[in-house]
Amino acid sequence: MAKKEEAPKVILERVYNIPLRRETLKVPPFKKANKAVKTVRQFISRHMKSDNVIIGKYLNLKIWEHGMKNPPHHVKINASKDDKGKVFVEL
Repeated sequence: MAKKEEAPKVILERVYNIPLRRETLKVPPFKKANKAVKTVRQFISRHMKSDNVIIGKYLNLKIWEHGMKNPPHHVKINASKDDKGKVFVEL
């Protein structure tokens, strides 16, 4: 019999309002949404103490909603960390 894998347990859940404007002003317009995604990853890895960050579908769609040149100035997200160190980020 194969071992049944247990679902990872959520050990930490937090809500953050991530400011993106300051970082996206540092890059040319055609790189703003890419920089916003990188900024979310950096912010979450710094605050949740994990390098394994997974950005959810709806957060990604929100960042890219108005195209590459016009991401939102800040996003309010829910971050949950499981017992294996993986952090899942979603709106």
